[in-house]
Amino acid sequence: DGVNASLLIAEAAAWAKTQGKTLYDILQEIYKTYGYYVEKVVSVTLPGKDGVVKMKEIMKSLRENPPKELAGKKVLAVRDYLADTRTDCDGHVTPAGLPKSDVLYFELVDDAWVCIRPSGTEPKIKVYILTKGANAQERDANLAKYSAWVNTLA
Repeated sequence: DGVNASLLIAEAAAWAKTQGKTLYDILQEIYKTYGYYVEKVVSVTLPGKDGVVKMKEIMKSLRENPPKELAGKKVLAVRDYLADTRTDCDGHVTPAGLPKSDVLYFELVDDAWVCIRPSGTEPKIKVYILTKGANAQERDANLAKYSAWVNTLA
């Protein structure tokens, strides 16, 4: 995998050079066209023998009372992989069409999303965040808001 990745990045760099640009220049063009995206995984550790119970309580609570917004951003839909459902903000339910798993995926405004699942090996909740901004500062501010929301789960 690493060899293929190295080959692809070398090829991209060679192509960029033919355009009189660097890979950084190309990345900046991509950001300007599509926005400044960022992904992050935040883990909330729930120590002790009660950690597994707490994980289940958090997932149950989020399923039964899904937030209408996260960190001030509207939730457009919730995918519940365990129930195989996608429920939009108007309450319309459709099949998610994905394998059953203890995962909740919150589709947010501005092409952002937050995905939550319990760890299968440790007493922790794992939260995957994708957000973007019109610039790096807005992107980072959005990420900080979502990360702060994650800390309210425990």
